[in-house]
Amino acid sequence: MEYLRQYEVLLKKAKNDFLAAELIYKSKENIDIEIALFHLQQAVEKSLKALLIYNKIEAPRTHNLDLLIKLIKKNNLKLEIKDEILDLNDYAVDARYNYLSDSFENFKEISKEVEDIIRKVEVEINYK
Repeated sequence: MEYLRQYEVLLKKAKNDFLAAELIYKSKENIDIEIALFHLQQAVEKSLKALLIYNKIEAPRTHNLDLLIKLIKKNNLKLEIKDEILDLNDYAVDARYNYLSDSFENFKEISKEVEDIIRKVEVEINYK
């Protein structure tokens, strides 16, 4: 059995959330886009927390991407994130219990940004 550090667990789960989002988006089934967006939000959240934990910074128990990004900047960690990523904040909690939208025009662009964040965090923590 392989034992992983907490930041490795989070990054592995972030990759799985990203893959789940892609599968849902590409699915021919009638699955709400919000479910895919929830998984993209989770992928970003877990990646950011992995970076914080790797750098021995306590990751707060929050789904707020803005708060996590501010914490990363405050600690001078190297990670560029586009502002559009913050659009995913609504899908962390609200979309699980409310109906927000049946479309999201820039899913592909946001998905690429999420993939880039995961890749950048992997490089920072030397994890594959």
